[in-house]
Amino acid sequence: MSLNKYASKCREFEWELRQCLTNENIDALRKHCAEVGKNDWVAWVYNNQQTISAFLASTPSQRRKKKAWQDPKVKSHLVLAALFQLGYAQHMLEALVQHPLSPGSSYRDMVLRAVDLYEEVVSRELELWPFDNPNPFVRLIND
Repeated sequence: MSLNKYASKCREFEWELRQCLTNENIDALRKHCAEVGKNDWVAWVYNNQQTISAFLASTPSQRRKKKAWQDPKVKSHLVLAALFQLGYAQHMLEALVQHPLSPGSSYRDMVLRAVDLYEEVVSRELELWPFDNPNPFVRLIND
């Protein structure tokens, strides 16, 4: 499968994950994220990386069989974290297509290509909140 196809599959996977949540789940998640704030959310993601990776690697039927993942709060947290990481994966795959790294060129050319790839990847800041506004991680000045 080509890298373009993998990137395209990321978009399909995003749709699949979004289908796991109802509007009520998203509203409850928004409220929770607004209460805990961005720093605590990022800490939760960091501390639960292994579970998030397992969630991402699971098929829909495997996710349905995992009892701990059926709790609406847990599932909402995992979906939000998985969507964020899926965004990184998609961006990385798209950057690799735009800045291919393949053996055979001089090491100086490879260094330049690697720099271009790195700059492409780190220059894009992904949103922590992939759903409609209001974004719970954005605090207005008047709040």
